Amino acid sequence: MLAAAAVAVLTAVPGAGQGKLEWWLLSRALTPERLLPLVGLGVGLALAGPRLWIAGLAVFAAGIAAGFAAKDQLLSLLAMIPDAPIHSYRIGPIGSIAAGLALVPGAKLRPWLLPVAALVVGAALALAIDRTDPTVHDPTIRWTGALLGLWVTAGIGLTGRAFRRPWVTVAGRILGSWLIAIGALYGGASLAQRPEPQPEPAEAPQRTGPAPPSVPAFPDIDQPPAAPLPGMPDRRDMP
Repeated sequence: MLAAAAVAVLTAVPGAGQGKLEWWLLSRALTPERLLPLVGLGVGLALAGPRLWIAGLAVFAAGIAAGFAAKDQLLSLLAMIPDAPIHSYRIGPIGSIAAGLALVPGAKLRPWLLPVAALVVGAALALAIDRTDPTVHDPTIRWTGALLGLWVTAGIGLTGRAFRRPWVTVAGRILGSWLIAIGALYGGASLAQRPEPQPEPAEAPQRTGPAPPSVPAFPDIDQPPAAPLPGMPDRRDMP
């Protein structure tokens, strides 16, 4: 509730570029690519115990702060992936796969995988906020995006814990497998090798020497009459 109230206050602050903020919220922040990792992490928190829930949410917030602080170093590492800048450094698929890996293994490995997934999802969220910021320097976008991510993740975690049933664990594993598949398919499709362009045909070499002598179109007409043969009348004397 506090995060939701803070987001509402930030969106209502005068002079903070409400037009750009509203556009960013609708077209960048609330897209499936951004929400799927948060939903997966929230379900993972719902399946965790009270201590792990608090620790996971704290690590998620620390991941957001670390992503903002080390964005240049993280983007440099992600730039090693082929065509990474063209596909937004594949931040969405990385977050989806990390959240899915925390759901699939089960309760035994969840205490070890959930904090790692929370850190990765938080850093991915920070990079996504920074890469899609239409104002570049306005801190309102950062605060709004971070609080929105915390609100979605904590809200799903609390709701899942309140209505927890035995089938929720199975549903969490299914959701985790879907997140991994979506991230792998989306990231793998962008990594598919494109066909190399065919080379253009070579141009004919240009002649550099002197031009060849021109040949008349009608040699019998254009040439002067030849001398007559012996015993034949001269055509030149004919009327």
